[in-house]
Amino acid sequence: MKAIQSLLLLLALLSPVCSLADDKPADFTLTDTSGTTIKLSDYRGNWVVVNFWATWCATCAEEIPRLIDFQKRYPGIRLLGINFEQQTEKGLRPFLSQFQLNYPQLLLRYTTLSPFEPLKGLPTTAIVNPQGNMVSKYTGPITVDMLEAFFRKEGVIFDPKATKEAEEAKLAEEQAAREKAEAEAQAATEAKEAEERAAKEQAAKVRAAKAKAAREKAAKKAAAEAKAKAAAESQAAEEAKAAAETKPQAEPKPEGESGAKVAPATPPPAASTGTKGSGN
Repeated sequence: MKAIQSLLLLLALLSPVCSLADDKPADFTLTDTSGTTIKLSDYRGNWVVVNFWATWCATCAEEIPRLIDFQKRYPGIRLLGINFEQQTEKGLRPFLSQFQLNYPQLLLRYTTLSPFEPLKGLPTTAIVNPQGNMVSKYTGPITVDMLEAFFRKEGVIFDPKATKEAEEAKLAEEQAAREKAEAEAQAATEAKEAEERAAKEQAAKVRAAKAKAAREKAAKKAAAEAKAKAAAESQAAEEAKAAAETKPQAEPKPEGESGAKVAPATPPPAASTGTKGSGN
């Protein structure tokens, strides 16, 4: 009986579903529990398993470890978990902490996802092909064996070692591309900073040259003014000297004209005229 039930579940999973009208790829944009925005279109070129679950769903909790195991075995197939509630990151943290998750958990909240909805129950697992079309949707708990059977039917090679090596090589290539982009961005930033520094240094040199030229001009002007002043003083001295040499000498003043007192001359004695008392 259990084998028949497993077969019916497998047949249900393998039953194809209609893709979107006009074969348009499915897409959605949701935020994961770390706050990162994830688009389904980011996974173009990869098979994607989309699993809808809820915290109140006991079979969902039982299914999550199997999906973790599947993701470990086949990292080339991407898994996306979508919480089909109005939960927040904080509200989901206690529930998710019991699992060592290795695939993103997205918050659906109030968003309606087409063509995945409406859902008939939880858990529900949908499979999206590399072109972005939903090719299968199954309601109920799913197993690793069921997923492997589906992908074998689709012709996906299941060599866990080769798949893991290929995935590691792809991840290494992506990491190298990111590092290259980061290095180029860093180099561009450093080049821009160096250019700005060079421009500042050049501007400083121009300002210094202008200041030096101004100082030299002021020094030349001061020297010229000092030279002119010295020449003027020398000329004035020469002119004063020449004037002193060409000035006429004053004649000597006669004695007494200088203002000094001159003693009066003594008159000569008078001749005798027979004055009384002579001996004759």
